[in-house]
Amino acid sequence: MGEGAIYLMHPNLHAQLSCVRGFNQMNGERYQTYIIMNLGDNLSEEVTAQIIATRDDEEALKIVSNAGIQYTHEWD
Repeated sequence: MGEGAIYLMHPNLHAQLSCVRGFNQMNGERYQTYIIMNLGDNLSEEVTAQIIATRDDEEALKIVSNAGIQYTHEWD
């Protein structure tokens, strides 16, 4: 993933930060909610429903990739 990719924090980082006060209100309690909050208008209703339906963070990221959205976990 390179230039033009959207930054999404890694699922492990999301899990680590979820105990920080106020983090879940700003970023969602589940990683899937975080993805939807950050990609918003880039996701169709169908893709959003697929992401919400999964319980696996990596599966949610596969759905994002399969939708043609490039993302990165690297912050430049």
